[in-house]
Amino acid sequence: MKEDNKPWYKHPYVWLMIGLPASAVIAGITTVFIAAHEPDSLVVDNYYKDGLAINEVIEKDRKAVEMGLGARLEFGNSGVRLYMQSPEPIAEGPLTLRLVHPTRAEQDQELVLVPFGDNYYEASGLESLAAVTWEVQIADNQGQWRMVKKQRLVDNPILEITP
Repeated sequence: MKEDNKPWYKHPYVWLMIGLPASAVIAGITTVFIAAHEPDSLVVDNYYKDGLAINEVIEKDRKAVEMGLGARLEFGNSGVRLYMQSPEPIAEGPLTLRLVHPTRAEQDQELVLVPFGDNYYEASGLESLAAVTWEVQIADNQGQWRMVKKQRLVDNPILEITP
């Protein structure tokens, strides 16, 4: 039998036995780091109350359809212009525009659309938009109606909601 006089660190099987468990430990630490610094925003904390409120939200959407409301939004570099299409006059006052990111709640935006003419509204302070499909919500401040549409706003900065 031949005697091997090489030091331990020159044997490849030793590094294989050290490397596999070490890579598992590094992967575990990396996973914990990612989970701690990027919490999942998809989970709703109060899902029961949100479930009960869904009927109110559906009723607001129906009300907008019954009123025959439509809208045309134009997204610019730092602002939004809105033209409301309505057979009847809309209540005076500002409207609310919400841009809901599909996965990152911290990127959601809410803007106040201020009237500046007959059925024309505008808002400033729009932050840059990611290249995702946004849910755009327009609602009155009295909470009576709401319009919703999903669209990739980076590709097409003009959004139309037909009555």
